Amino acid sequence: MKIILYICLTIVSIAVLLGLVVGLGLFGLEYKKFFAPKHEEIRREVFVQTRSYNQGKIMELEKHRIEYLREKDTTSKTAIGNMILHKFADFDREMLSPEQRQFLKQVESNSINY
Repeated sequence: MKIILYICLTIVSIAVLLGLVVGLGLFGLEYKKFFAPKHEEIRREVFVQTRSYNQGKIMELEKHRIEYLREKDTTSKTAIGNMILHKFADFDREMLSPEQRQFLKQVESNSINY
């Protein structure tokens, strides 16, 4: 009789342990589903504030500015201008020099909004 009791207790213990593992796994997934987007948003905000990101964007603007000023064809110039405006739509313009800010204003006045 005691052997049957031990077997039943072992089966119940294994079932409870298995239930705990599955339950904790599901809880972990729900936890990650809730907090992962918030964590990623914070990482993105920190990245955008780094010096390397800002210097890279400024260098990219200079490259496109030279390309824009060298272009003679108005269609190509408009396309380059729209690309510049798209890439720098959410960039903090206070990080730019006055000449670069003036250039972006010039591009905005010459661009075609779709």
